[in-house]
Order: sequence, then C-alpha cells, then structure tokens
Amino acid sequence: MIIANMYQKSVFSIHKQNKSLIMFSTISNTSFFRVAFFFLIVSVLSMSCQPDDTEDGTITLNHDGSNVIAPELPGQRVFESATRFPATQMANYIGDELIEIEFYIYDAPASCELFVYTSASGNVPANEVYSTGNIVNSLNTRTFNTHVLPEPLVLDAEDLWIGVRYTQNGAQRTVGCDDGPAVVNGDWLYDSTDGNWIPLVQRTGGALNINWNIRAIVELKE
Repeated sequence: MIIANMYQKSVFSIHKQNKSLIMFSTISNTSFFRVAFFFLIVSVLSMSCQPDDTEDGTITLNHDGSNVIAPELPGQRVFESATRFPATQMANYIGDELIEIEFYIYDAPASCELFVYTSASGNVPANEVYSTGNIVNSLNTRTFNTHVLPEPLVLDAEDLWIGVRYTQNGAQRTVGCDDGPAVVNGDWLYDSTDGNWIPLVQRTGGALNINWNIRAIVELKE
C-alpha cells in the first residue's frame, strides 16, 4: 500500500508567477491595409509559437514548463523520475533520432544516471535501451544539464521513457520540476521501496502536482 504521508512530509510550496496578458489595440475598420497587416502579424506569431519546430532540424519533446524548484523526497532508496511519450505520439517520429537529453538537477544526489526505455507493459517501462552509468561527478546544480548520446537512438512507434535514476543519502531535492499542474505522463516516479511506477501526483494524493524538468531532443530525418 502506498503511504502518501511519506511524501507529504516534504511537500513544498510552489508559488505561481503572475502571467501578463498581451492586449492588442483596436484596429480601425476604416483602413483595409491596417486590418490586413494585423492579420499578417497574428499569422506569423501563431506559426512562430509552435513548440516543436526549430531552425536546426530538431524538436524538443517535453511535458514541463520552466523550472521552479524540485520536490524533496526521502533518502535511502532508489528513485527514477521519468517523462513518458506514448506510442501513439511516437508514431509521428518513426526513423527520427534521439540525440540529447536535457534535465534539471537542483542538488547533486549520491548517485545519478540517465536512462531510456522504448517500450512498456501497461504503465511499466519494459525495455531499457540506453543508460549512462553514474554521472554524478559531471552534474551542474541549480540548472539544466545536457547529455549528448554517443550514438543517436533511432526511434520507432513504441513508448519512449526518458528519465533520471538516483539515490539519496537523506531527504533532499534532486530532479527539478515546474509549478504544475501535472499532465499525463509528465511526473512518473519509481520508488525501490515498493517497486512500482506511479505518477507523483498520485503518490502524494495531489499534494505534489508538478512535471519533471526532463526533455528529449530529437533530430528529424525527413
């Protein structure tokens, strides 16, 4: 049985930042050219806001927003924080290549490695196709880290799980997160004490409602 209080003891407060709204000034309907120019600008902005497109032929697959902090989790166990991209989504990237992993480390854990799974059995990742070994000595803290795969991983229409496996000597904040709310597949957490993969929001009864700062950089091969 999962005991949510184990995690709730270390619940942190996430303060949402104020978001300003951009207001467009009213355009006079007496000027055809001004109206046409307005719609041209809106169209350009709309195209530029597509999250996946980049000029260098790569896309970023992620469920998170900007880093806020990291949830404090207990020590003396193995955790795996992961973000999942289901097969239905990965069907759009058959033949493309995973080339980098971006992840935010708040405080350095006792040990740390990255992993990639490419299939799942139900809600459990089933086929580990890549891991880094312990990279704790090369981590930068309070910032995003970028790991370049030594060989690109060719993608297919299977689940893609990207994550960080780590141990902690005591309670601490390790993998960074946004301020939520959690989206489906954005907050998976494996805990060696129960051996289960369960979203963090479920483990904590909604007390920790975030997405991990873990991202996959994919090179398009069209």
